[in-house]
This record gives sequence, C-alpha cells and structure tokens, in this order.
Amino acid sequence: MLHRIKSSWLRNLRIGYISGQSGIMNRYLNEGENWNSHLEKSKQLITEFILSRKPKTVRILGSGWLLDVPIDAILKTGAKVILTDIIHPRQIKHKYAHNSQVTFETIDLNGGLVFFIGNRKVKQINYFELANFINNSPLNQFNEDVVISLNLLSQLAELPLNFLARKQKLDDWQVEELTEEIQNRHLQNLPTGKTLLITDFEEEYYQDKKLSAVKPTVFVKLEDYKQLAEWDWNFDTLETYKEDYTTILKVKAVEI
Repeated sequence: MLHRIKSSWLRNLRIGYISGQSGIMNRYLNEGENWNSHLEKSKQLITEFILSRKPKTVRILGSGWLLDVPIDAILKTGAKVILTDIIHPRQIKHKYAHNSQVTFETIDLNGGLVFFIGNRKVKQINYFELANFINNSPLNQFNEDVVISLNLLSQLAELPLNFLARKQKLDDWQVEELTEEIQNRHLQNLPTGKTLLITDFEEEYYQDKKLSAVKPTVFVKLEDYKQLAEWDWNFDTLETYKEDYTTILKVKAVEI
C-alpha cells in the first residue's frame, strides 16, 4: 500500500502523479477523436480476454481515468473489479463509490519505490542503492482470475526516476538501466496464464509528416510472450508533448 506521507519529497512525488493524471485527461480532451482508435482497441482486447475466461474477479493495474477500460462490459459479466493505481481520480472514486462490484486499491506498483525515494535525504540516494531496492522489492500477490496491466509498463519508472534526474542524482544511462529493472520487476509481478498486458513500447516523432526520430519506452523483451495485437496511437497531434513534433506511440498487447 502507499504509505503515509512523511516528507516534502514524497508530497512532491504525489503531486506529480496527480498533475500527471490531470495532464492525461487534458490531452485526451484536446486530442478528441485522435485517441479513439487506441482506446477502442484497448477496450476490445480487454473485453475479448475477459469473455474468453469468464472470471469472477478482475484486477486492473493502472486504472486511472478508465479511458481505456470497458468497465460497463466487465461489470455486466458480474465480475468483481479491483481498480489499482497509485492515485485514483476523485471523479472515478465518486462514480463507483457505491457499486458493490468495484473496489479501489491504492498501491505503489513499483514495490514501494515512491515511498523509498520520498523519505530519503538527497545525499543518501544513489544508483546502486536504488538498483538494490528495486531488485529486492517484494512481489505483489495478485490472486484474481484475470489481471490487466494497462498502458502502465512504460510509465512506471518515468516520474520517480525523472524526479531524481532533475535533482542530478541519476545520469541518463542510469535512468535507462533502472527503468529496465523496474519493467522487468513488473513482468515478474504478473501472474502467468491470466494476464493481459497492453503497453506502448516506442515513441515516433514526426515533422511535416516525415519520421524524424524514434525513442524506445520499454526496455524489456515482450517478444517472449504471446503476441495479440499491435497498433499506432496518435498520442499528440498538437505538438505539445515534444515541441515542433507530432508524436505517435507504438502499442502492443501480449498475453503473459
């Protein structure tokens, strides 16, 4: 669980998660139909995955605003749904507060990394200590019939590690290596045989409709798992994510 706030660092990290969620909603509202294809493909795959298994319990990791979650379709099956995130939007909590099928769990899916960083003194934090913490963090026990990791894998490390990079505690290569370790740890957390993972794995930047650069967002091998689908997400057409460029995310879905 996400522990009680004890330091300004942790408060700043939590504020970062809240502002990040607000940013996602604002971008969705600004992009409109440009996001629809990605969201509908995510919902379709989740619906098909759940209908094929007829679970009594479903856990959504990275539930957020439920933009990409076919929540009504899931609830119609009678399944209990556990919405899992580090911060839950107040509007979503209010909407489902009295629905007996829906439970909210507030969990740091980085195994307590946010709390660990937030309650250390700046001079105490270093790459080796972080790597050791990540590799030895306890695995979550997800016992639900179906687990969905939803557009989360590429995002897990971003806020805490970029936070440290801005504090000049990590170099770029260290951020990349720790990101890979965090992503590997997440895969280890997912129960085999009953997990659907949907994630972006690459950013493509375009200028005048020509591909200018590519940046990986996932550093672990997803090819070892059963490949279900792959598509493009028109993430940013207004050139606000990366100035002077439109951004497309490459997305894939795999069965763990």
